[in-house]
Amino acid sequence: MFTEDMDVIASSAAAKAEFCKRSVRGYLMASVLAGFFIGLGVLAMSTAAGIFTAASSPFTKIISAFIFPAALSLVVFAGAELFTGNIFVMTVGVLEKKAFPCELLRILILSYVGNLVGSVLCALIFAATGLGTGDTLSYILSACETKTTLSALELMARGVLCNILVCLAVRCNLRMRSESARLMMIFWCIFTFVICGFEHSVANMTMLTLGFILPHGGEISGAGYVYNLFFVTLGNIIGGAAGVAVPYWMISRPENKNNG
Repeated sequence: MFTEDMDVIASSAAAKAEFCKRSVRGYLMASVLAGFFIGLGVLAMSTAAGIFTAASSPFTKIISAFIFPAALSLVVFAGAELFTGNIFVMTVGVLEKKAFPCELLRILILSYVGNLVGSVLCALIFAATGLGTGDTLSYILSACETKTTLSALELMARGVLCNILVCLAVRCNLRMRSESARLMMIFWCIFTFVICGFEHSVANMTMLTLGFILPHGGEISGAGYVYNLFFVTLGNIIGGAAGVAVPYWMISRPENKNNG
């Protein structure tokens, strides 16, 4: 069972590498879309969370966790290239020798850059709508202040746990046969990471950009932006590769027994 699963994931890695080799522009556009889709989830979550926070509701985190899974659902079902999920898929591809390490690096770099462009674009368009005010603005600025003042260890650890859950959602999506089952597993994995307060690098791209461009005080600076993304991204890489890809690959390996 595990061997077949790894074959499917490795084949997906090979397909990504081939797509990127065939059309860098097309791959970058797919990555931009993923960043934009995640950004839409951040906007919806922030708008709802702002309303509930202003009302001093104890259900703020629960509502946020219910809403944000829409972001990864869009990435998976509409079709786009997300950096965090690619860590898992491409690592398995390399371990299974269906992709080269240079292809892994190329995919991760291009998807990260594309996700950043899409996230920033989403934030800029939202800022232009004039909707980033009142309770929504207060929530965004508060979230940004927290994200840029956590310690490096806290950011990394939250990034590790976040991408373990995101990559489990990706693994389940590749394993499930029905769309309803895929949606359910995406929902529960993402619900868990949001309600626990873990850190997702691509989601932070939109959130921190909003905190930077919307009217604010000293909540976020360029240095704080880079600081958060650096350590969260590092944690996401560790979580996706060492936390999910390597363990499942090891489980799928047949034992070599010496009968001599």
